[in-house]
Amino acid sequence: MKINKKAEIPVIKTLIILVFTGIILILLMLILFNGQKFELEEQKIKKQLVENIILQKNCFGENYGFINSSMFTEDSLKKCLGSIEKEGVAIRIFIDGTQVFYDEKRYNREASFCAIKGASNKCFTQKYPVIYQNNNEEYQRTMSITTVFN
Repeated sequence: MKINKKAEIPVIKTLIILVFTGIILILLMLILFNGQKFELEEQKIKKQLVENIILQKNCFGENYGFINSSMFTEDSLKKCLGSIEKEGVAIRIFIDGTQVFYDEKRYNREASFCAIKGASNKCFTQKYPVIYQNNNEEYQRTMSITTVFN
């Protein structure tokens, strides 16, 4: 029995084309999904940077995690955050459920997009134990920082 070699060539070429096309499609999907992951990672890094500034920069106390009530004002927070706040970051801070910083107009505008699927705005909330100093007395408190990035 003779094998028709002309019939074999198109089948092999077709298989090679299908495998090559499949590899290209898989690579394109990986590139697209990694791009979305990178954007989220960048926002998480910015979130951590903002939180570190609030907790570590000695803007509100002498040591990491210490908040002095006399130093913790909206003016000092705006001064500490400086250019970061201008980059599309909205912040809301609570200490034991009591709101201590909140740019209501900006926060509400930015946070309203967080619930919309596919929106570029991302909201993150993180809680930290802090020592709150008030009139030479220290209290253990929980600081909740919500950051919104667009």
